[in-house]
Amino acid sequence: MSIDFVGSQTTFSGIAAPRVSLTFSVAKRFMDVAVSLALLPLVAVCAVLFLVMNPIPNRGRLFFRQIRMGRGGRAFVVYKFRSIKPGHGEISGPYGPVETSCITPLGRALRRSRIDELPQVINVLLGNMSLIGPRPDCIHHARFYLRDVPDYRAQLGVRPEIRGYAQTEVGYA
Repeated sequence: MSIDFVGSQTTFSGIAAPRVSLTFSVAKRFMDVAVSLALLPLVAVCAVLFLVMNPIPNRGRLFFRQIRMGRGGRAFVVYKFRSIKPGHGEISGPYGPVETSCITPLGRALRRSRIDELPQVINVLLGNMSLIGPRPDCIHHARFYLRDVPDYRAQLGVRPEIRGYAQTEVGYA
């Protein structure tokens, strides 16, 4: 695996997108944008509510930002409502347990309801993510998976999604 550094973005060479029809690509992107725009008011309402509620049970910033690996192995910043204590985020290893001790009381409710994922519609509008596709992994986990997981590279050929199959079936583990 060779790694190319282009400006501040890390890309992994040899990752090609699958061939799909132009009609499918345009229709999929149109649906991504339309659904994301429809969800933006909900994101705004939740942001205002959490901004008011946040200082009490969830001290620190409202949003959590993390660098994830997206389509073509390009790095991008994913946005979520913060559900963990400040200073935590990329501590555990790729196969480590979920560190429940760093999850805030409000964060537990956000994760159970999956509301913490709502700000990712911004990533969809920016073109970094899609509504349908594989879940993006944080950069240091993705590097590990590229080295050790057979065929992991194939999922980097498509735009990642807000909610992946593994998260649907297994949860946050």
